[in-house]
Amino acid sequence: MINSKSTIISYYKGLIFSPSKFFSEILFEGKYKKETIIVFMLGVIITFAKTFYLKELQPMNYYDSKFINDLLTFLGLPRISWLLGYILYFSFLYMLYKCYACKFKNKLTFNKVFFPIISINGIALFFHLLLFPFNAVLPHFIKTIIVLIVSLWVILLIFKALCVIYKTSYQTLIPCFLIASIVPFVMMGFTIYSPPLASITTNIFK
Repeated sequence: MINSKSTIISYYKGLIFSPSKFFSEILFEGKYKKETIIVFMLGVIITFAKTFYLKELQPMNYYDSKFINDLLTFLGLPRISWLLGYILYFSFLYMLYKCYACKFKNKLTFNKVFFPIISINGIALFFHLLLFPFNAVLPHFIKTIIVLIVSLWVILLIFKALCVIYKTSYQTLIPCFLIASIVPFVMMGFTIYSPPLASITTNIFK
């Protein structure tokens, strides 16, 4: 148990304070894979649990088509939105992988690229736990700023991970990143970069 705690602490120390070295250790040494899976699954469980505390949106009547209004209302249901967030997240990762595979002509497997990227979900999970006692009292605009800052941090870490994986510069990575992002981002916003971003500031004390 002590060893498990120490490896989780090492995981977070590496991810927060020396991300390039951290991603390199995952990629080339196979370290932190167990911790990455544990943290990712905790994020899945916590975000799913929070869907039960989110308010359901009122039925939408923005369009003349009843089908479109019903579809948008359905997609806005908390648990449907949660599921869609994870589907778009993995779609984004796969499109990113395929785009870079074509660009760099490398033979990296999806599994090899997958672990450094999903390890970044630990940042959003960290803020879930950090903000948990304060969500009931934080003003809305403060919550919005926090989510924006954490989202930008996550994107920066994704670029750092990609730089390590493909041994290239930020500038070289941007075109494929935008191609892979554009459709999922229009649908779900920053959630596509790390699904737990969607409910960091959810208040369960109501």
